[in-house]
Amino acid sequence: LIKMDNDCIAADRLAASAAYVIFLAVKAVLCYLAIILLVWHLKRNGIRWLVHANTKVVFSAYLGFNFIASAAFGVIYTIDALRLWLGGPCPLLDFRIVFTLRGIGIIALMGEILCALVLSLERLYSSLFPVHFEKSGCVLLSWILVFLSLLAATSVMVAFLVPLANFDKLVPTTNLKQDETADGYQKMIHVMIGMELTAIITFHFGMLVNYCRRANPASSSSIALLYQLKENAAVIATMLPIEYTHSAFMCIITFGMALYPRVSYIRHFLVHLNSIFKVLSLPAIFTLFLVLILEYKIDGRRRRLRHSVISNEAAIYFQNLRR
Repeated sequence: LIKMDNDCIAADRLAASAAYVIFLAVKAVLCYLAIILLVWHLKRNGIRWLVHANTKVVFSAYLGFNFIASAAFGVIYTIDALRLWLGGPCPLLDFRIVFTLRGIGIIALMGEILCALVLSLERLYSSLFPVHFEKSGCVLLSWILVFLSLLAATSVMVAFLVPLANFDKLVPTTNLKQDETADGYQKMIHVMIGMELTAIITFHFGMLVNYCRRANPASSSSIALLYQLKENAAVIATMLPIEYTHSAFMCIITFGMALYPRVSYIRHFLVHLNSIFKVLSLPAIFTLFLVLILEYKIDGRRRRLRHSVISNEAAIYFQNLRR
């Protein structure tokens, strides 16, 4: 009963802060904006910049997980803002709603990480065996890996959180990390960061192998080999900034969630603390940064290709003049 009274006080304080409710609404709008921009980006560019069919399948799943994550977090921010604005006294929220929506978002975030890990392993393989990779095209294998990524993400979330969760409680915030689930949640986040760092290291290793292969004079004798190595370099150069950004966001929210239990008891600063942690929840709006990075990288490739075409046409023109 005392815990319930404290939760009511916390919910009432959050509801009394118009700035906090507006901030939640802004976060929801940013999530929906991310979805719109992702759809716009795909209509404008598609995934034509990826050549290999297997890579297209895995990267499409990566974008799909981003879409789902943005939608899930957008909905939960909307619900959070509406229940604080219209919920009346003691606007507590059923933890089952929080768990379902946050759970979908976390599964999608973990799916992004696992798809990035699959892409990093694929790029490493294509750097080690470029000719064989170019000739192979088992799209079914890529779909199986995507399904296994979804299955693994769901299994990790369920294993760490479901046994600890109290689904009958009402909560003042939409944080999935409650008193009962705190240990499991933190362990799950550490697993996600471990997978993220593994993907980054694998991308770098693939880039190193790719560079060594391109520097080898023997590689110059095969146009197909040079093309595949160049394609590897382009894909890795596009994915690395995305992975850097995603891992940085994950580390920031991990720091925030580790700090939250130590300061959440300070009721006088409850609104400010929750506002800070909502700011730190950058993975929820990662799709915005994903679209910006992809647009920048793809536009850069277009400019280089256009410059290359112009240079080739100029070379042919002056060669004809010399004749």
